[in-house]
Amino acid sequence: MKSNSTSNDKSNLTIHGIDMRSVSFNFVTVLHDKEMRALFKAYLATEYNTEPLLFLEEIFKLEAMFNIKHDQHDHSEQPTNNTVISAESVKLALDICKRFICSNFDSINAPVELEINISSEAKAKVIECMRNNDQYKNETSWVSSIVAFPYQVFTNIKDSIKLELQCESFPRYVIFCWSSCKVCVK
Repeated sequence: MKSNSTSNDKSNLTIHGIDMRSVSFNFVTVLHDKEMRALFKAYLATEYNTEPLLFLEEIFKLEAMFNIKHDQHDHSEQPTNNTVISAESVKLALDICKRFICSNFDSINAPVELEINISSEAKAKVIECMRNNDQYKNETSWVSSIVAFPYQVFTNIKDSIKLELQCESFPRYVIFCWSSCKVCVK
């Protein structure tokens, strides 16, 4: 059987000057590294599925306002009751909700800009939290009594989205990178 050396030759596996034989494709590493995340996002665009990663990036910004690291699993460094909740973090939480989950709290099935695929139960919990004490009308202070901090509204959804990306999209991305020895150009 004749082998096709051009399609099977893995001796030159460089992408953007990086020897891919020495790269460990780890989902957490890709989330942490800005350039690797950008390449993953470009791949997700080919699947018409950038919304989950865009959502996570916004959640990471929100968590950073409370010094929560996005790879932190035990949440041991949670803010205390003395933590000041900035108007900026409240506004960002509302923006995340309006862009990805519910754009109109009077008509919860109204289309959103970048809808993420979540269960109706998860969506209902976020909406309940945002409706509590009319939080969705208040962009300057956190008044919802269901959770103590704005980022907590999205914890279950964030975990679900991360799991979906890690278990479904990321393995296809790794296979794509190795099988084609190409990554979508920025």
